[in-house]
This record gives sequence, structure tokens and C-alpha cells, in this order.
Amino acid sequence: MFKAKLSQRAINAASAQTIHIEYIYLIAIQIIFSSYLLFFFQSKQLINGIEYLYDCHIIHRDIRPTNIMCDFDNKQIKLVDFGFATIFDNNEKTKKLPIEGAISFGNLKLLKFCSELPLDSSIDIHYEYERTFDLYCALNVIIIMSDKYIYDQFYAIKQKQLPTYQNGMLNIYNFWLNLKEKNNVYSKLLESMDNFKESSYFNRIMNDLEKLPIFNN
Repeated sequence: MFKAKLSQRAINAASAQTIHIEYIYLIAIQIIFSSYLLFFFQSKQLINGIEYLYDCHIIHRDIRPTNIMCDFDNKQIKLVDFGFATIFDNNEKTKKLPIEGAISFGNLKLLKFCSELPLDSSIDIHYEYERTFDLYCALNVIIIMSDKYIYDQFYAIKQKQLPTYQNGMLNIYNFWLNLKEKNNVYSKLLESMDNFKESSYFNRIMNDLEKLPIFNN
């Protein structure tokens, strides 16, 4: 357990939104859920956090287990490390940015894009990040942290030594694609995210999330 502080000010000229997390005893979600049991109410907290960022026109871009903390006393989920966060203008749906942050937990579109990059790694690569990018990452984190078998498979793929970065991204892309093809609920969740139009869609996603087999055992 350790003490962590995040004071990340993200100010939108139009809405002057501020994100601030006070000093609090926090523990990494990977540690507190070492039994790979991420309960639905904690998953719901994570999605609610993503919804808040969405309403503030902010994407975190680095949603991963090590950046999701849990208040040791009341098990409240907290997002930390906003180093790659960015603000969208009111009418922006995508923003072209350097590829950074959580790539392995990203959507299939980003992973396919990364797997097809030129072998010349010296060029500056940008990607059109969607405002819903964090939502895909959050779903994939929930899947990973709620099922030991999937967790082991995922990290075994990540740890493989491969000739190129692109090979690694292709393996991870195929991992998530296979999961989509085999898991009907996960596939439906991805479909809802692909068709995301407004903030009210978060309720639909939350309802579908509860149908995952991991929350019905």
C-alpha cells in the first residue's frame, strides 16, 4: 500500500472543468484484486468514471490496471496518471494525437492500425483518437481483471519476444478479435460502443456489462 497524489487540472475554455483527486491511501487494482475478482459494482464505478470524463470532453488515453487505484478503506475506484490526457473541443469526435498510453487495452481499430505501421520506427505516428477510446480500454481492463484464464492468456501474449513491434500488436489484436468472436456479450458491448452517439448510451452499456458471464456465476 502506498500514498498517491494526483492533482491533474484539465481546463476547457468553454466549461472550465477541473479534475482533482486529493491525497488518499490507494492501492493498485492488480494487487487488491489478485484473485482476479473484479466485482460488478467496482466495474460500474470505473464506467461511471469514464462517463464523467466523457461529459467533460476529456480522454485519459492510459486506462490500464496499474492506473486504476482503489481506496483501501471503502473500495472506491480512482483513476490516476493523466499524463496522456487530452481535451476535446465541444464538437470534436476524434483528435489526431501521437500514439501513447494504453495500446494493448485499446480498441480493435487502434490495434489493427498499430499492427500495420511501417517498419521504420523513426517516423512520428499519429492516430485519430475517438472520444469513446477510454470506454473500450475500460471494458478490456474489466474483462482481463475478472477472469484468470483470460488474464493469463493476455499477459502470456504480451510477454512473448517477437521480431517487431508490429508482430506484437498483431498478436494482441488477434487476441481481442478472437474474444469478440467467441463471447456474445463482449461482442454486443463492442457493438454498442461502435454505435455510441451520446452520453445516454452509458446506461445501455452498463446494462449489457452486467450480463457478462463473469458477473453471473
